[in-house]
Amino acid sequence: MPCLELQKWLVSFRPFSCKHLPGNVITCGSIALDHAKHQIRVNAVCPAYVDTPMMQRSIKKLPGLDKMIQHISPLGRMAVPEEVANAIVFLCSPSASYISGTGMIIDAVSL
Repeated sequence: MPCLELQKWLVSFRPFSCKHLPGNVITCGSIALDHAKHQIRVNAVCPAYVDTPMMQRSIKKLPGLDKMIQHISPLGRMAVPEEVANAIVFLCSPSASYISGTGMIIDAVSL
């Protein structure tokens, strides 16, 4: 795939919503297969609850949401954005050079 075509594809790419996780991971694998011949790796990052401004607005609108998250998370808390960013940095690094077509679930083993 020429560089310009790849740039157009990346610009048109829209992040998946992880509320449809199984379908997104299957789609991620399919996209990874299509681009493996070009040495392009494709992965999905699927975080659970992350302490972001949007989540804080939801907590304000839904009393008890923060307590529910603390209760269902084995670590008793939400992820912080840096924890998700660290996973993304890892997937982009040479250390993850053989990881492609997978969904990295970042959820502290939430069931």
